[in-house]
Amino acid sequence: MKIYRRVSKKSYLHGKRVYSYERFYVPVPKRFHNIIKAFLSRELKVKVEPEGEGFIVRVQAVPRPKQP
Repeated sequence: MKIYRRVSKKSYLHGKRVYSYERFYVPVPKRFHNIIKAFLSRELKVKVEPEGEGFIVRVQAVPRPKQP
């Protein structure tokens, strides 16, 4: 599995300046799709922690406030 990096560039001031930023994507293997479907359309809290030679990505759903 690979981590993908994408650099986006947006021009502003009618092309005089360019704003660029990068995003990292981690593809999820198909065997985990059933687990992830429960989290679609929900607010998520993401933490990335170093662990030995790699890292751990922890994703938790943020509790929804109760509606009166």
